[in-house]
Amino acid sequence: VPDYLETRMAHRPTHDLRAWDAYLTARDFYTQYDYVHNQNAIALFHEALRLDPDFGLAYAGLSDALVQESVFWNGQRLGQAIDAAYKAMRLEPNRGESHKALGMVLQARARNDDALEAYRRATEIDPGAWQATYNAAVILSDRDQLRESEALLLRTLELVPHHNVAMSRLGDVYLQLGDVEQARHWLDRAMERSPLRPRAVASYATLDVVTGRTESAISRCEQVLVVFSDNYSCLRLIATARLMEGDWDEACGLFNRMVGRWPEDGYARLGLAQALMANGKIDKANAHVDHVLDTSARKVAMHDHKSVDYWLLAAGHSIKGDDTGALRWLQTAADAGHNFYLWDSVEPAFDTLRDDSRFCLLY
Repeated sequence: VPDYLETRMAHRPTHDLRAWDAYLTARDFYTQYDYVHNQNAIALFHEALRLDPDFGLAYAGLSDALVQESVFWNGQRLGQAIDAAYKAMRLEPNRGESHKALGMVLQARARNDDALEAYRRATEIDPGAWQATYNAAVILSDRDQLRESEALLLRTLELVPHHNVAMSRLGDVYLQLGDVEQARHWLDRAMERSPLRPRAVASYATLDVVTGRTESAISRCEQVLVVFSDNYSCLRLIATARLMEGDWDEACGLFNRMVGRWPEDGYARLGLAQALMANGKIDKANAHVDHVLDTSARKVAMHDHKSVDYWLLAAGHSIKGDDTGALRWLQTAADAGHNFYLWDSVEPAFDTLRDDSRFCLLY
């Protein structure tokens, strides 16, 4: 039994042994991270609460499982998860699990500042609260706060050394920071345990692309697409690799497929535009670029944007030959926390900027 679970067992929060047994079994099911086990976990958390209606940690567990259902399997019971999390907080305000459950609900509702505070409180109460630590790391990495995310991911792996998803995300963080050696180390470890996990494969394929091994990247991603035919990251990497190789027709077909599947994805539209331009279809290409520029500029003007929108504006201006505009938006992206310099060094949209001293100074 892991140390962090032994600690919880030593402080059993219910006097009903049947409720405690149902709770522990539910927790075990929950951590299998598949739909069937998660549904069984929900049922058992309800059973624990039937046996002991004041069982605070069962409410926290129920909230976790309902959030997991909502996030991964399009469940429609997020409202019930919120209610359960607040009941856990009322019954067990001094337990890390209650604050972690509240954090997960807040994160699912995109209230990330509040979620981070809940996770901070969870780890303050219980330094072994690895899920709160990991979830906070995810929020920070998505915000381009990479060094903060790195620290929390390393802490997660101290607590749960075989946390494959944390290894994969840590590799991705190092990749964005430009640390190829550490990125390869952690991605190798992640793929040893799960060679077809899409996120790890996509990150490793990205590493292949930025180090000049495009065929290896394509091969890795094609294996994933056999199982996960609509995996965005792998489709994007294969399409970009084909663009780099000058295979315009193949790149055009793949990016067109992505635009059909994700119509508002700026990267797919810009990739399609580059392939169309290479095939002489300038008007169609410009229509896609203009769509991305208009969409991203509107988001920036309404303050409803991320650093990627600055990056898309830079790429769009570069494709249209506006080097000054491209460099201005790249600088803005860097100032806003965009860190993925390794990728930008090979990104086809910036090919015309490679010899510009202003571009070199950014990287």
